[in-house]
Amino acid sequence: MRRTKRCPILLALAVAALAAPDALAGVQRTFVGSYGQDTWDCSLMAPCRTFGAAAAQTLDGGEIIVTDAGEYGAVTLTQSISIVGPGDVHAGVAVAGGAGITINAPGKVVRLEGLSLEGRGGDVGVRVEAASLVLIQRCSIAGFSDAGIRSSAGAPNIFVHDTTIRDNGVGIVVEGAAKLVVERGRVEKNTVAGMRVGADAATTIASSSFAFNGGHGLVIQPATGTARAAVVGTLFAENAGDGIHATAAASTTVKLSLSTSELRRNSNGLAVDAGAGATIGIDVEDSAFSDQPNAGISASNAGGTVKLTLSGNTVVRNGTGVVNSGALVESRGNNTFNYNGTNGSPLALFPGM
Repeated sequence: MRRTKRCPILLALAVAALAAPDALAGVQRTFVGSYGQDTWDCSLMAPCRTFGAAAAQTLDGGEIIVTDAGEYGAVTLTQSISIVGPGDVHAGVAVAGGAGITINAPGKVVRLEGLSLEGRGGDVGVRVEAASLVLIQRCSIAGFSDAGIRSSAGAPNIFVHDTTIRDNGVGIVVEGAAKLVVERGRVEKNTVAGMRVGADAATTIASSSFAFNGGHGLVIQPATGTARAAVVGTLFAENAGDGIHATAAASTTVKLSLSTSELRRNSNGLAVDAGAGATIGIDVEDSAFSDQPNAGISASNAGGTVKLTLSGNTVVRNGTGVVNSGALVESRGNNTFNYNGTNGSPLALFPGM
């Protein structure tokens, strides 16, 4: 009699264990779908409805796959994880308030690919609080009141590739000791600025465009320490402010390398401003500055140290070619100035070999 009663009970428990998702268990790959339920096990045949539910069932180092078009909700990520939307699927995150994706994963690697983040009252698209590496690929981030991407982490590495960031307050904000690479990015129509680089950040921008932003295209402005930036093969066009605006206050340093880029129809192409006790060093090579109503290049020094080195650049059709107020602007003698309202201040010949 005992065996007869016990077997049905054990069988029922086994069936229940197989049918119900185990909150303590996890798998390497989970799925979300527009038809899913967060009470399901996030498998391909029984996907979850939101990224938050799927992340809770995904092991460290795993991935979440989007199966079909839909909006999948804001999420905070604390483990190494990938969220992947196939190229032909709208993998959306519509944000009514706060951040769309918050990354608070010290020492972890997070990859976001093929996602569309839209601010509908939200303030930040992707907020990086802590991570070892964040990769943002093939994404669209639009409509956030503060920033499309904001990094406040101590020292993460962030790689943004083939991503459009538009109609935000600022497209990208990098603070602290973050290291950021933007490749094939489109940063456009942001109301305050395209991108802002703060203290001790190191930024590389390649093969990208910064256009139609309401303020400057790229702002380099450390509150403390040294901000470093390298820009290659990038377009800065039709920004209401300067194409690139670098400014430093006392005890801060800006280092910028600009090459093979085009700065066209901004307020100024490149504008540099150093306060007392500040240091700015900029190398500009093989770039074109054209059709700025003010200056192609403007350098101002109010008691700091400002040095610009120009080599192989074309400066044409600007209000003034170079405006120099107290800075050292050196030319290698191979720059072209033509059709400016005035070419501007004479340049010192660079004493190179």
